[in-house]
Amino acid sequence: MKTYAVDIKENETVDSLFLVREKTSSVTKTGNPYLKVKLGDRSGEIEGRIWSSAETLTELFQRDDFVRVKGKAVFFQDRLQVNISHIDRMEEEAHRSCRLLPNDGKRCGADVRFPRSDQPGSEKPSSP
Repeated sequence: MKTYAVDIKENETVDSLFLVREKTSSVTKTGNPYLKVKLGDRSGEIEGRIWSSAETLTELFQRDDFVRVKGKAVFFQDRLQVNISHIDRMEEEAHRSCRLLPNDGKRCGADVRFPRSDQPGSEKPSSP
């Protein structure tokens, strides 16, 4: 069952599909690598962090990929985020659905495509 970004609450276990809106590598104050991601679906966005195995997991997905995220929702610096324990890239064709598309009030079918965020007009879904 899809858990929407807007419905995630502190201390909840998250196991859901999202679109990777942003992906940034960084280093903690102690010198350990981590990944910061912005995950999106039709309800909105939520930040995620990968603290463990960041160097390995970064190879599994890119910005604009559909991913399945497993983790736990926590507050950090007054913001809700998901501490991601596992992330898998999903095939785009398998997840071209209304559950991940922005809710623009239009009827959504299997032929609706989610445009890449770096393409003109990416703020709205388009039909082929």
